[in-house]
Amino acid sequence: NRGVAHVFERTGDTWVQVAELTASDGAPYDAFGWSVSLFEDRALVSAFGDENNGIDSGSVYVFVRTSSGWVQEARLFADDGRDLDYFGSSVSLSED
Repeated sequence: NRGVAHVFERTGDTWVQVAELTASDGAPYDAFGWSVSLFEDRALVSAFGDENNGIDSGSVYVFVRTSSGWVQEARLFADDGRDLDYFGSSVSLSED
């Protein structure tokens, strides 16, 4: 199944869902959303089961919040990726 990442914002004492992030090329069993990291208006969302460079080679999606909502900015993967690398099984973001 395709993991979906939900974005919530706090308004007073209430948390409200403001976006649903999905991979532009997501596929079943990519594990999209397994690990997520936020910093200001940018989010990293892992998909360690992605098969761009081989079975479960993995990738990470970069989303940015714009005035019109959250949009996918980039997709990262290892240039030398291969089967079972699980790239993106854990992500963290700080500043640039």
